[in-house]
Amino acid sequence: MSAKKKRKRKQKQFTLFKKLIFVAVMVLTPIITIQVFNLFPSTFSVSVKTELLKFKTIDHNNSKIPLYDVKVFIREDDSIGIDGYHGTFKIATGATTTIERISNSYLTIEIKVSKGESAGTFYSPDDDEVTHKADNYVLFYIDDIADRINRGETIIVPITGEITIGRTINYETYGNSNAIVRCGGVTVIGRSIFWGPYFKSNTYDLNTGDQFIITNYDKDKKVKVYGFATINEEIGMTATYKAIGKEGIIITPGPMDDNSGYNISTTIFDRFEKDRNVKIISLMFVILVTIADILPLVKEVFPDVLSKSKKKK
Repeated sequence: MSAKKKRKRKQKQFTLFKKLIFVAVMVLTPIITIQVFNLFPSTFSVSVKTELLKFKTIDHNNSKIPLYDVKVFIREDDSIGIDGYHGTFKIATGATTTIERISNSYLTIEIKVSKGESAGTFYSPDDDEVTHKADNYVLFYIDDIADRINRGETIIVPITGEITIGRTINYETYGNSNAIVRCGGVTVIGRSIFWGPYFKSNTYDLNTGDQFIITNYDKDKKVKVYGFATINEEIGMTATYKAIGKEGIIITPGPMDDNSGYNISTTIFDRFEKDRNVKIISLMFVILVTIADILPLVKEVFPDVLSKSKKKK
């Protein structure tokens, strides 16, 4: 085989190799990009009007409830409560708090833990000193919300921990709570993968009877939320909170299975559309690819110019 044929053969092999590399880069780049983007969590900002709110406290931060002139039940089977309690109640770590107010009716705040544990601590209203610890159950009952509103009072309950908004509406039976989500919205916020501020990804509506859950990358580790619930002249209560997690799940009313609901998060398309840093890097990548495609064409169209410049060097 002549030297000229060997050279052409090597050029063809090299050209084929470059094409294979190009195809591999074009195929692997989107796959790697998607996997990298999926490693970044989303922030969920939730504002919802609901009749039922349940959360489990996982630390002492922001777990005190200020209370004024409320009725207290200190046992789960109590029929007679203690009227006129003033003070602050600090929810114990690990306690489950259920706040319920159906339509414009009375408000209940139920806090309980396992038997043998304490649901929280009562503090005095004046000097914020500990008065006594609760047993494993306590319920605060407020039925004069209209009078409080006329006095310009709004009841605020801090939320911190693992939260569940609404409930599953399936086959309703007598005796079940009929408290539901009324309406609301979830704003998904993403963070740039390189530098810079957060960006708004999408907003989703919560409709009557929906339930909203946030999942974490580690299934054994629950998502922690921070926020508060306000109770005033409006129906039910308004809960506002923020949490960071892998994705949110909006579960609509009806029979449930493992695939119930639909997932929401910051998608790769949101990042290309709304993350300015990703836009800049994508533009630079397109420019580099364009230059790489044009260079061979320039060599073919202007071979003499390129050869002369080489000779001058």
